[in-house]
Amino acid sequence: AHVKLDSNRIQAWHVEGAKGVIASIGGIQALVPVFQAVLCGGVEKSWPFSGDRFINDSKYSYDRKERKKVFIMIPCLVSFVSAFIRDHNVNAREMLRCGGIDILEQLLLSNKTLGTTGDRDGFKDTLMSVLSVYPSLSELLVASLLELRSACSHYTGLETIIFSRLLFNFYLWFTAPSRAHGVALYGTLLPVLSSISKTSPQKVRDCVGVRPMVDQLREYTDDAENEDFPSLGNKEALTELFDRSRWSGLSGPIQITSQERRHIVKVLLAMVCTLLASGAPSDQLQPLLNYISYHVDLEWEEASQDIKDRAR
Repeated sequence: AHVKLDSNRIQAWHVEGAKGVIASIGGIQALVPVFQAVLCGGVEKSWPFSGDRFINDSKYSYDRKERKKVFIMIPCLVSFVSAFIRDHNVNAREMLRCGGIDILEQLLLSNKTLGTTGDRDGFKDTLMSVLSVYPSLSELLVASLLELRSACSHYTGLETIIFSRLLFNFYLWFTAPSRAHGVALYGTLLPVLSSISKTSPQKVRDCVGVRPMVDQLREYTDDAENEDFPSLGNKEALTELFDRSRWSGLSGPIQITSQERRHIVKVLLAMVCTLLASGAPSDQLQPLLNYISYHVDLEWEEASQDIKDRAR
């Protein structure tokens, strides 16, 4: 059967997704208060933590699923941003124009600083610090960052900012070796950054440059000269890198071992060489040359001092 419809009495309805409707409440800038609420809202104060251990108290009877909902806030926040800018040029442009990624970076850094209190053992659990402690959370973070990169690939300007401010932000995701709260991100994020550097060296060089990697190299080589990294001999050699499971025997006060530090230095050097091998201007070479020159001079001074000591 067919029904004849009167066109004068029919109203067409159109359904818009959230990334289209957000323009009616101020645009993509409306997400900034969400960033602040998640990262600066004091969520950590409600966690049942005391140092690195859960408080064994009935009033903190959080089940594992509820704790996980809190832990994954940062990966979910990154995926949340991806959903609004994927295949939407207006939202991507407005996110770049309002500096949303820069604001997100600063809020993440602020949350990260909440996890340290000044001494080596005085760490607090925050949304940022747990990403370095639990491998499953670090994997979720890496997946969300790659999702964000894919979502903004249609808008070059925003992609460049995401590369430099989030994806390749070594200072944001990694901590000085002597103050590392956990090592999970070294085992998940560092291989991804190395892979991207190998497959897209020119893009990484143009968006990020080699200076952040050279600065990170200084962190690990300078710390090695000033501090004794734990070396566990044969046990360390048999332990998988960045494994802090109960079977590794490295849980507790062990942060980064000497073997892991050497591995990180090799990966960073390989990334720098890969970026420079495809052709680079002199300003990109300068940080690496300064780094090499500094350590050659340092080695020369140490050798000269040894000669003087033997001559006495």
